[in-house]
This record gives sequence, structure tokens and C-alpha cells, in this order.
Amino acid sequence: MSTFFDVAEQHPDRLAVLAPDGTAATFGELAARANRLTHALRRLGLGEGDGVVAIVHNGLPYFELLFATLQAGMYFTPVNYRSSPAEIAYVVENSGARVVVADADIARGCDLDVPRFSVGATEGWGDYASWGEDEPSTAPQPRTAGQTMLYTSGTTGRPKGVRRALSGKPPSLHPIHRDLMAMFGVEPGPGVHLVACPLYHAAPGSFAVNAMHLGHSAVLMDRFDAEETLRLVEEHQVTDTHLVPTMFHRMLRLPEDVRARYDLSSLVSVIHGAAPCPREVKERMIGWLGTVRSCRTASRARSGSAPPTPRSTTSATPGRPRPPGPGSSSPSATSGTATPPAGCSCSTGGPT
Repeated sequence: MSTFFDVAEQHPDRLAVLAPDGTAATFGELAARANRLTHALRRLGLGEGDGVVAIVHNGLPYFELLFATLQAGMYFTPVNYRSSPAEIAYVVENSGARVVVADADIARGCDLDVPRFSVGATEGWGDYASWGEDEPSTAPQPRTAGQTMLYTSGTTGRPKGVRRALSGKPPSLHPIHRDLMAMFGVEPGPGVHLVACPLYHAAPGSFAVNAMHLGHSAVLMDRFDAEETLRLVEEHQVTDTHLVPTMFHRMLRLPEDVRARYDLSSLVSVIHGAAPCPREVKERMIGWLGTVRSCRTASRARSGSAPPTPRSTTSATPGRPRPPGPGSSSPSATSGTATPPAGCSCSTGGPT
């Protein structure tokens, strides 16, 4: 089963990530950096079951740390970069994190008693950019699957971490996640996934890393802008993306001449979730994107439901998920998601 690490070996020169500031890394370069960080984490005494917390904006450090932990049997916890110092301290303590990495503007306000590294200069914090530079770029041995450990929003109290058992097996993209991506039209091979949402959210992080496991490049935005989204789709020939209904609203508010200015013919799949999408909004998106592409909902599909097909089916019931497909079951009325198998080396689309 293909993983990011397989793609890095087979296509080391393929673009892996293009960050909002223009910095980029190929699959080979990103894998080498992740390998160095895995060795650096182990040198600090971290082992299987230990955790790393990251409070970073969309950029290369997110993926460097993600893949470093996902091949070391460690837990990776991305935290909302808008969190207060007290909220960050709570997650660090509650998760038992052994290492913290934060952007400099966030690190300056945090006082944490664990090894910590700053993306940018911060007094009292190690330099993230140089951390691990003296470590080998070879793959760590043994290579065992880690997990993302996400926290709930805390609407009924303090956030709660979702910690799932590790498999002890090599990293892999489980068939459930592979089939989910295929159901949305995201297939193995070259492709470009546009990340328009913060990666610390479950769904954007999940779809981005799973697309990379399939060999797709990730183009990142630091904040959503409707016209900039269209420009990036045209410039980078984006094939798939995950958006939310609010973004649909903003895109549809663009003047007609602005929307017509950009070539969106590269798009294969536009996945949406996070909130109900009004019927009229989805009909307009389907009409705009055309019949050769699909505008689909991720909310029910995570539990195994069949997604709407292109316009002929979707436009009939644009705001309603299709019934569950064969071999699947309806999601819980409270969660709307299924529990993925243990040991996957990918984000699972769990709570945010």
C-alpha cells in the first residue's frame, strides 16, 4: 500500500509541499528532513507512545513533524495557533507531550517546561530550523506507525484528547482511507491538493496527508481568499481540494467576470464538509464547476456512505447525503464519523 515514504523513494524530485511564503520541498527533501527529525526526537529520549505538540501555521514544519512522528510510533498533536498560552499549556500537559514546536509569535508567549523549539528566533527556545541538522537523513529503523492525537473543541468543558492504540506495524495507508479518497475521485499518482483551511483541523489535515500518501503535491494557503483560491487552482493545476460551505458562499459572491477569468478545468474533486450546505449554494457550485467534476460532501462518507455522483445525481438532492453503500452502516447521530482502524499512518478526520 502506497505511503508518503514510498512516494519519496520512487519520485524524490516530485513537489511535495508548496508553502504560502513560496518555500517548497520535494518528496525526497521532505522525507530527508522528517528522517533527521525522527533521529533527533529519539536522541532526546522519545520512543514509541511519546507525543509531540505543534502550534504552527500552514507550512513545511507541520508536515516535517507529522511524517517524523508517523514513522516513529509517536503521537502528533497539532494545536490551534489561535489558542491562548493557558490553553496550549493545558494540551501540552494533558497529552503528556515530550517536545513542543511553535511559531515564534506563539512561542514568545508560552512558558513550557519541556524541550521546545521555535520556528523563528525566540529567547529560551531551541532553533527549529537547525534542530536535527547533524542527524542522518536515512530512514529510521525500526519504522513503526504513529498516530495523530487530536483534541475536541471543549464545548462541554476542557478539550479532550482522542488517543488511539498504536499498531506496532510499519506505516501504511489503510484501505479504508484509500477507498475513501477514491470515492471522492482522488486516485494514486501525480495530482495537486489545495489546502485552503488550517491544517490543525481534522478534515483538512486528513485529506492533505492522505493525498500526499497517494503521491499528490500539497499547495498551502495561509488564509482563505476566494479569488486567490481560483488563481491557485489555475496556476498549479489543482486536482482536488477540501472546502467548507462558507468558502462556497464567498466564492459565489465574486463578480461573474472574476469567476470566469480563471481556468478551473483541472479540478477533479471538490470535497466539502464541516457544516450543512444550503441546497441553493450547492446547486450553484455544481452549475459553476460543471458536470465533469464532482462537488461532494465528506460528512457521511467517512462512515462508508456512497458520495453523490456528478451533476445528474447531485443536483437532484444537493444538500442530502446518499444512503450508505453496501457493507457500510449509518453514522451515529452524535458523531457522524466512523472509528478508523488502528495503526494508520494518516490523519483520520476525527474531532477538532
